[in-house]
Amino acid sequence: MVSLKPGMLADEDELRGFVAERLAAFKVPVRIIVLADLLPRNANGKILKSNLRKLFEPAA
Repeated sequence: MVSLKPGMLADEDELRGFVAERLAAFKVPVRIIVLADLLPRNANGKILKSNLRKLFEPAA
């Protein structure tokens, strides 16, 4: 999951190419989701991973 700075544009292929230049092939993400909003955080500023996992769960 990626949250871009305001005014910045990038798509999934562009980000995967950027990461592929810097990481081993097995570490390059298979799927990248670009969020329009900031990543969800708690009062301490930590990212709420449980909220992010819900985006990957299949609809029941």
